[in-house]
Amino acid sequence: MALQLSRAAVARIVPFVAFMVLLALRGAVPEDGSWGIDPRWIYGITVLVVGGLLAYFWREYGELVAQTWPNLTEL
Repeated sequence: MALQLSRAAVARIVPFVAFMVLLALRGAVPEDGSWGIDPRWIYGITVLVVGGLLAYFWREYGELVAQTWPNLTEL
């Protein structure tokens, strides 16, 4: 029996998992460049991948809709 996640759950889980995997990878890459990549490049890849996932799922983040922003009196 497979667990069925809602699209809203997937929109929050996938970018977080990608971030955590890339964070672990960045920590695992040796600083001497023996893997052929500088660990600082992993940071750039993280920004692009996670940023791209957040942009892809943008419409799923209902809490960012302008209707939920506070008005002037609430500020």
